[in-house]
Amino acid sequence: MRTRYGGLLTLSAATLMYELALTRVFAVAQGYHFAFLSLSLALLGFGASGAWLARWPAARSPERTLSLLAAASGLAIVGSYTVLNWAPFDAYTLAWDGRQWLPLALNYGALIVPFLLAGLATGLALSAWPESTPELYAVNLCGSAAGSLAVLGALATLGVAGTVLVASALAWVSAGAFGWAAPGFRRGWWCGLTVGVAASGALALARPAALDVRLSPYKPMSYALRYPGARVGFQGWNAYSRVDIIESQGIHSAPGLSLRYAGPLPEQYALAIDGGPLSPLTRSPSPAEAGFLAGLQGSLPHLLRPGADVLVLDPRGGLDVLLALRLGASRVDVVAPNPLVLSAVRDRYGDYTGHIFDDPRTRITVGGPRSYLARTPGPFDLVVFSLAQAYRPMAAGSYALGEDYTFTVDCFVAALRCLAPRGILVTQGWLQSPPAEALRLLVLARDALAQLGIADPRPHVVAYRDWGLVTVMVQRMPFGPEDLAQVRAVCEANGFDLVAAPDLEPGEGNRHHVLAGAGNERAFASVLEPQGGAAFVAHYPYDISPVTDERPFFSHTFRWAQLSEAWRRLGRSAEPFGGGG
Repeated sequence: MRTRYGGLLTLSAATLMYELALTRVFAVAQGYHFAFLSLSLALLGFGASGAWLARWPAARSPERTLSLLAAASGLAIVGSYTVLNWAPFDAYTLAWDGRQWLPLALNYGALIVPFLLAGLATGLALSAWPESTPELYAVNLCGSAAGSLAVLGALATLGVAGTVLVASALAWVSAGAFGWAAPGFRRGWWCGLTVGVAASGALALARPAALDVRLSPYKPMSYALRYPGARVGFQGWNAYSRVDIIESQGIHSAPGLSLRYAGPLPEQYALAIDGGPLSPLTRSPSPAEAGFLAGLQGSLPHLLRPGADVLVLDPRGGLDVLLALRLGASRVDVVAPNPLVLSAVRDRYGDYTGHIFDDPRTRITVGGPRSYLARTPGPFDLVVFSLAQAYRPMAAGSYALGEDYTFTVDCFVAALRCLAPRGILVTQGWLQSPPAEALRLLVLARDALAQLGIADPRPHVVAYRDWGLVTVMVQRMPFGPEDLAQVRAVCEANGFDLVAAPDLEPGEGNRHHVLAGAGNERAFASVLEPQGGAAFVAHYPYDISPVTDERPFFSHTFRWAQLSEAWRRLGRSAEPFGGGG
């Protein structure tokens, strides 16, 4: 009986390990929103096994059948992962290319099989030994819990491919445990199981490149690796992300850099999480190259508050930390939500970046921005929300599915409370057409100030832009004449356009980077109007209503009225499902 319990324990662990590993496979290969597919696959597989057993319940030799099912499950785990990795479906063309339904069906069918087999084994054990039902349920739950815990360490040490191989090895160990008391198994069966376990273990440790997760060709990392000479210099996994650093001579990223800057730029690498948007990893600039920092939009807050105590939230590659240190910050507190990112930038590429995270003025906290803001007393002169997302068109509908608890009214309120009396909250967003996400940043600022008792947000908000990026500064106290004079001087010197300021005159903006029509410029002013701002937001073509913790989807700007437009874009949009935000 103990071998039966051992078989069910290891098979349950293998099944949960594979199910959780699939969430990472889908997130990296296709996108975060596909990770939920693994849950439906598991439920469908186990549900189908129940229907099967209801129709054909009997088994003459349950130990033998269970051993065969567990062994088949081990093969199915490896086989389904191989199918998913080497015959993926193209989600971007699925809506109009009927040929993609075949690989989608193949993927779905292959991925159901391991869960169907595991469900058959679990159900058969319960039906074969009903007198041991409580013990079998307990063993199943313990095995599932053990697999859920083991996957955390397996992903961090072996990556997702190694985790899949460990899951298959556990299934074969389960087959051996079930078959221990089964009559009729010959020596070859045990040899085969032993070879399978040994081969899986060896491959998991070796981590051959052929088993790596294949990225969708539409992911930013895939594009970056097409540049001649580009290579992956670092790759690491943890339970919730894959971190890659791409070493390439084709990486150039300085968001908000003035077009009037004509000096040299430092070399850069790129950091990607789950193959997604690239964040720059900047080589420590030489004196000749350091001038580019003053040409960034993000430099203005540091010029307004020299020698500031700065809080940087999720800096990823560290550009905002480098900017703060080089522009004279007295202290830089860094909140890094992903320890793997911090380890890669700080330890593996510390020499390259000039050890900015080891600077005496820098203090590191590993954790989420929200939890840090909730417990830190502050006060800070600057709270900087680092730009973590790459530019995306307004039709990028797939991004609407990703929740973000940083860009919510609740988070802005927490950040404003951490500021010194003249402290500034700094955030940036890409300027799209129409500028829905940039407008939503102003809506968040407006509502956050309202929760702090400030009815008219206009004296407390300054925003400026270039051709593609908007920077928003928010202060609990009104911006004074000296601040506003310096803002205008810096914007004029760098060719930035003011879009919001307490004393902004009609026609003062839209001079350097001219947007077609005046509607977009009026939109920025209308959002901040104490009377009429809410009505403007309600009637705007895109949904720019304030985002809260209850619905933390900052990029979700879709209204049903846009459905006809999304249909017209079908097949011409850069994003799947017609986009539309």
